[in-house]
Amino acid sequence: MRKRFVLVLLIVLLCTCMSIPASAEGSSATIANVVDTAGILSGEDLRALEEKAESISSSYGCSIYIVVVEDFTRYTNSRDIYDLAVEMYETYQLGWDNGKGEDHRDSLLLLMSMNDRDYALDTNGYLGNRAFNNPGMYKLEEAMIPYFRSNDWYGGFDAFLECARDLLESPLQENTYVPSSGNVVEHGYEQPGTGSGGKSPFAALIVVFVPILIAFIVCSAFKSQMKTANRMTTAERYIVPGSMRMRVRQDEFVNRTVQRTVISTDSGRGSGSGGGHFSGGHSGHSGKF
Repeated sequence: MRKRFVLVLLIVLLCTCMSIPASAEGSSATIANVVDTAGILSGEDLRALEEKAESISSSYGCSIYIVVVEDFTRYTNSRDIYDLAVEMYETYQLGWDNGKGEDHRDSLLLLMSMNDRDYALDTNGYLGNRAFNNPGMYKLEEAMIPYFRSNDWYGGFDAFLECARDLLESPLQENTYVPSSGNVVEHGYEQPGTGSGGKSPFAALIVVFVPILIAFIVCSAFKSQMKTANRMTTAERYIVPGSMRMRVRQDEFVNRTVQRTVISTDSGRGSGSGGGHFSGGHSGHSGKF
């Protein structure tokens, strides 16, 4: 009896020791293209979506994932579902290996939490950020969310995959797309140099400084109309004609005051600016369905 107890204890300890490296090396784990831990899809629907996601991923070199969980807060300390989507990318090494490094793998992840009907869309990599830019994210949402609100899960996931295929086929072709409705939280950054809505910095300067210049001209015109007194540089206007004669006119330099301030320079200091990382960086949307 004692030997049997020792044997069971050793087995438990062995399993515990094996599970620690597995959790520590979580980055070596992997997941399928479609994962349904909430059980909202039938086996047949799950296989069909998995085949479609794999086909799109291999055709365009950008991995597409659909992950459904019951409650996302069980898997992260954050209260934002988008944070879990980014964590999953890093933990499971999601994305298509394009040879540009681990932080630049191309991917698109749709993460859904059924408990409070939360969702997150996260993309990464150069191709991912081009195809699934901000207007592209809105297009994905417009395609899938109407199905989800009707609890048509397969229809929504299929529409999501079809829209992802279209965006990968012609990246950035929908750069003027505007959603018709919905409350969405945007995550990530725009491509450097494009500014808001893809406008160039020169256009942004025109928009800012031209109104300021017009306002300055108008205010100067009003100010000149309100000013009736003019500064006089001589006293001739106040002298009665014929009452005073000056044979010599002479200006004498009396005094000069010069103030100098030493401007110190520190060659050891530098200047720089920070910004968002676009190429290979995370960006996406989150909200309710």
